[in-house]
Amino acid sequence: MPPPRNPTLADIAAASGYSKSAVCAALKGRRNVPLETRNKIVAAARELGYRADPQLSKLMSYLRNHKEMAAPCNIAWIFCGGHHDYYTLPWSAGYLRGARQRALDLGLTLDVIWLDAPDLISRDITHMLVSRGVEGIIIAPPWSEHHETRVDWSLFTCVFLDQSLHPPHLHHVMTDYFKNMTLAMAKATEMGYRRPAYLSSDFMDLVSGGCYSAAFDFAQLALPKKDRLPRFAVSREGWDACAKWIAKNHPDVLIVDQNDAIRELQARGFSVPSDIGLIHTNICSDVAEWSGIDQCHDVLGASAIEALFSHLIRGEKGPPAHIKSIEIAGRWHPGTTTCSPMAMK
Repeated sequence: MPPPRNPTLADIAAASGYSKSAVCAALKGRRNVPLETRNKIVAAARELGYRADPQLSKLMSYLRNHKEMAAPCNIAWIFCGGHHDYYTLPWSAGYLRGARQRALDLGLTLDVIWLDAPDLISRDITHMLVSRGVEGIIIAPPWSEHHETRVDWSLFTCVFLDQSLHPPHLHHVMTDYFKNMTLAMAKATEMGYRRPAYLSSDFMDLVSGGCYSAAFDFAQLALPKKDRLPRFAVSREGWDACAKWIAKNHPDVLIVDQNDAIRELQARGFSVPSDIGLIHTNICSDVAEWSGIDQCHDVLGASAIEALFSHLIRGEKGPPAHIKSIEIAGRWHPGTTTCSPMAMK
């Protein structure tokens, strides 16, 4: 006996009393369909035994992604603070590089806009974006809360790159700070270090939402009690106090985000890595010889474009009712600032 036929859009339209286009939009979860209408159509579809065809969905997605677009969709990469060429810096260039390549792959045009540019300070940003035909926005770091009111977010499809520390509250793509710190601790242990320490900074605690500190504290529980060390707030206490703290607590490897750590430690008589190892939480070209975590900035930038694109094709605009977070774990980058402590003996 053949399996029952899956109801068509026409069947659901007849049962619900709505048009086929309304049925199609409702079953795709489009936000332009009133909730009451959507609920009625979904209920009628369920009553008829409708099931979405995943193979058809894959085909339609392929066709959308690969067709030649006569009128490319314009998206904007906006940021504030810093300076106009912020995305040429080692710790940020990868984001934009990955985003530009993925936008090109998807047939999107990407316009980079620095909101603190002198000619934009007094302009109506919303009007400017609309006049440029912008449909989607990547809100990239750095970002300041005072810019929030300059854009009518309800008119655009938006994704934050990194966490939404300030309004608007939107979907975001970010590095997985917790897993990155967990990986750093695991690699330290794997290399034979017994007393890892974290030199925390107020800035990274804010940016990571406390995830670096939480992951470090959690990983400490796997160490013998005698080898567990508290975090040291080097950004507040300073390097002289840090040197005294090291002499007192005897850590054998430090997890840091400060690029000047080698210079500051050497100035106080420590040799890296023979006296103490260093693991950087964000390996970029300026610290390429260090051991640490490669946050895969290109992948993060590309993933932000992919997330934005997925919301664009569903016609979703404005702050969402439920925020989705995509977290990308980093990978270990071996370098010269660590070594096996056993090999040094």
